[in-house]
Amino acid sequence: MCIRDSGEASQRAKLAGKLLALMLSLRRPFGESTVVNLMGFSLGTKVIAECIKTLYRLKETNVVCNVFLFGGAASFSNEKAWKDQLRAIGGRLVNCYSNSDWVLQGLRESKGKRPVGLRPIFADGKTRLNDMKVENYDVTGIAGGHLKYRSVFQLLLQLFYPCFLILRELAFFP
Repeated sequence: MCIRDSGEASQRAKLAGKLLALMLSLRRPFGESTVVNLMGFSLGTKVIAECIKTLYRLKETNVVCNVFLFGGAASFSNEKAWKDQLRAIGGRLVNCYSNSDWVLQGLRESKGKRPVGLRPIFADGKTRLNDMKVENYDVTGIAGGHLKYRSVFQLLLQLFYPCFLILRELAFFP
């Protein structure tokens, strides 16, 4: 299957996010009381953004605990709507962005979008919304550009999700 352009990839990411939300809302694979953490890079952040929107519409607020966005192509253009939709997240929303991400800068210029991988979500950088914490971290010094995230992914997880060290020791991650 070949994806012809970024518009088609974006539409498929949105569809994947809706499907993910439906699967999470069913909770059959995980058990009724299980919550999940979502982590996404690049277009994966669009999957997560659409998942969060859909969970909010379904009034599912106890499925997703923490969300981690790395080099995000997702756009939070309607911040008021997002402040409501983020209630679907029980814990933190961590946004790691880089000012020198040329891939996302090209996306911004060609599509007129404001990807979260280039800037903080919400203007004040760190805000509390209805018991939900939004954290923005400029990782330009660590991740430099879009293609560098892969090589520093474990380091970023160690910095922003300390439980990762325990999971790695238990062999959940190589």
